Amino acid sequence: MATTVLLSMIAVVAACWDWQTRRLPNWLTIGTTSLGVALSALPGGLSIPSALLGGLVGFALGMTAFATGILGAGDGKYLMALGTFFGPVQLLYAILAMAVAGGILAIVEAARQGTLWVTILRAGAGLKQHNQFALLGQRRFAPFFVTQLLGAFNDNVFRNATLVLITALMGLSQAQQSTYTNLAPALFILPFFFFSATAGQLAEKYEKTRIIKAVKLFEIVAMALAAYGFWTHQAGLLLVVLFLMGLHSTVFGPIKYSILPQALKPEELTGGNGLVEMGTSMSILSGMIVGGLVFTVAGSHGTVVAACAIIALAICGNIAARLIPKVDAGDPNLKINWNPLPESLAVLRMARQQKAVRNSILGVSWFWFVGTVLTSQLPAYAVTNLGGQPTLYIFALALFSVGTGVGSLLCEKLSARTVEIGLVPLGAFGMTAFLLDLYFARSGEATVHGLTIGPFLQQPGSIRIVIDLVGIGLFTGIFVVPLFALIQSRTPKAQMSL
Repeated sequence: MATTVLLSMIAVVAACWDWQTRRLPNWLTIGTTSLGVALSALPGGLSIPSALLGGLVGFALGMTAFATGILGAGDGKYLMALGTFFGPVQLLYAILAMAVAGGILAIVEAARQGTLWVTILRAGAGLKQHNQFALLGQRRFAPFFVTQLLGAFNDNVFRNATLVLITALMGLSQAQQSTYTNLAPALFILPFFFFSATAGQLAEKYEKTRIIKAVKLFEIVAMALAAYGFWTHQAGLLLVVLFLMGLHSTVFGPIKYSILPQALKPEELTGGNGLVEMGTSMSILSGMIVGGLVFTVAGSHGTVVAACAIIALAICGNIAARLIPKVDAGDPNLKINWNPLPESLAVLRMARQQKAVRNSILGVSWFWFVGTVLTSQLPAYAVTNLGGQPTLYIFALALFSVGTGVGSLLCEKLSARTVEIGLVPLGAFGMTAFLLDLYFARSGEATVHGLTIGPFLQQPGSIRIVIDLVGIGLFTGIFVVPLFALIQSRTPKAQMSL
């Protein structure tokens, strides 16, 4: 009862202050957050981990709303403060109730004043002008976004379903399983080494949507072969398809980033790249979950469901690709050098001509290296250091991916819709700080094993680990999106895909 009265008083103060000044001061939001955490330690209150997790959920939702222009920064921090009082689950219910009540009141007030349609039209105009999500409603961006999203999702559904089939359902020996699982990622990455230079030249010489359509048609053929491999349990054929999908990603990669500067305005580059990185990280996460669980959920029909799913996703990607507006070739007179080694060296020399572009390429390469190392270590870390079952690895990956998505979306707001390279050192510092804290949070083996998500969150120090994983992902997004935007804005048009 006392907590309810206290929250009501805080709400009244916040409402009055916001009405008078159109902002919520830090002393109110941070003070309320600290008070919520302190009260959670009292008898009968929330536990401190629940309060901290509620605050983290509120912060993530608030900053996402801030990035999309729905709320101000102070409102986002106020959600964090409320989370320390409610806890994560009750906070979601509270936000839903506030959204419904606020929406109804706004509609009633606008209707009473006779300005309902004017308000709706103004809101739509504001969304179009200042919100990166408005790009999702425009043909120059939306079909491409859906195409790359479906491609990343299908890649991961297929790869993880293949690994599950090989390791759990084909009756292979331990030695055979180890050989196949170690060979699979190498086969997927191999085309990047041999064909990246050629793929870049193709993307510059020919009209880009023509190549995208061809790549997506190739994906349908590859997935048809994979479906046959699932049906007949042929591990060798599935590994061949993994190589083909690596080739698919190699050819699509240069187009993925070179098409944005031609489709978007300069002030939209950061927001567009943020959406692409957010969509990619969420697609990878979703694909890994679906691919890992398809045989468990579908049971004896798992091979049929997996086969149908990957073919359907490839067809949907092909349909989306056909809706992408025509994008002219960057250099139609380019003479293609089919030898990858001298061409790769030529691209490196080209990058050295502009120091900012060269450093950005090095930064992106470092990002992919660190990201690959982190995600490859997560399964062992979840089991050994966190004491979890395999499902805890998915939870850890989800925290990292959600953080990356939120960080990518925040870049447009933080950069004021410009290419702001000053965010890069901020991202690097944040990643370093949270990585160090993650090490100190749990540097040795877990004392308890076999934990699922719920019991893990009840363990001492678990909330700190959750915050660290989300924080690493958050600052990863802030680090890499400005680098992509700078490369795209500073590279000459005829060299964009190279």
